[in-house]
Amino acid sequence: MKALYLEKKYDLYVKEVEEPKPRKKHGIVKVKMSGVCGTDVHSFSGNNANTIYPLVIGHEAVGTIEQIEENEKGLKAGDRVVMEPYMGCGECFACRRGRYNACKNLQTYGVHRDGMMEEKVSIPVEKIYKLPDSITDEQACMIEPFTIGIHAVHRAEVEQGEVCLIIGAGAIGLICGMIVKVYGGTPVFFDPVDERLEKAKEMGFEHVYNNVNGNPVPYLEKLTGGDMPSVIFECSGAKPVLENLHQYISQCGKIVLIGWPHVPFSEIDTGNITRKELTILGSRNSSGCFEESIDLVAHKKVNADSFISHIVTMEEAKETLEDMLKNPGKYMKVIIKIQ
Repeated sequence: MKALYLEKKYDLYVKEVEEPKPRKKHGIVKVKMSGVCGTDVHSFSGNNANTIYPLVIGHEAVGTIEQIEENEKGLKAGDRVVMEPYMGCGECFACRRGRYNACKNLQTYGVHRDGMMEEKVSIPVEKIYKLPDSITDEQACMIEPFTIGIHAVHRAEVEQGEVCLIIGAGAIGLICGMIVKVYGGTPVFFDPVDERLEKAKEMGFEHVYNNVNGNPVPYLEKLTGGDMPSVIFECSGAKPVLENLHQYISQCGKIVLIGWPHVPFSEIDTGNITRKELTILGSRNSSGCFEESIDLVAHKKVNADSFISHIVTMEEAKETLEDMLKNPGKYMKVIIKIQ
């Protein structure tokens, strides 16, 4: 069968690989298409320290169950499904608390092990979720990305009426914005790229600001009546932003770190963290969010279609990822057709 294989950075090609064999408590899913995540792009360019080469990439897939044993979830052959890509060890401290997304020995499909951009994939039954007919295959490729925003909003415990600053108006930032609105919060976007802010406005977000071209503090003070946002979702990983987060947050606020930093650094003003009694939260992947994500997409509480910008074939994947690196402003969510 065909698979999209990343031998090493920049060396991506379609490869013939063996079909998966039946395994106990696993299903075999015939993959139809898969979204391209920022993680895939970073793995392609060699900028994801977590990637273990060589491997099949991809973890945002939709497909149809080809083979599965009788199971408690009632899944059967022919069911259209999405698959959760995060595999915890089940034994470490995080896993024992149900937070397998932060597993000490985390294995993510398409990062630490072969992923889902192949014609068939074997995956544990517990990681397979049936889709309602109201969700298209293209929309289904957004189920996993939406879980990232859901998990981050859960971490922040966003409440009705809270002003939430979202730094970075890329796909994950915009997803966070949609989930914040679902939970009754007011999202505000910072981004240095005007095209991204325009996209945010097109998607119905009222409050956007270029934080490089102006002073963001007076803007936030005016918007919040002087209180400042009570939650920040940091989706950029940019050092200048991380160093100044304490200026943009209210007393007793919460900062949720989602974006991976581009370079490690330690220049954080801990004095202001203590003075304002801030809560700093990491948010990695998601745990237990797939059913909620499916429900939100199915009932159109979030707009999955608004993210999809390109659909390409496996043979076009390498050229597309190369262009994504050169011209990121052209792309939002790219979907690769597997079959």
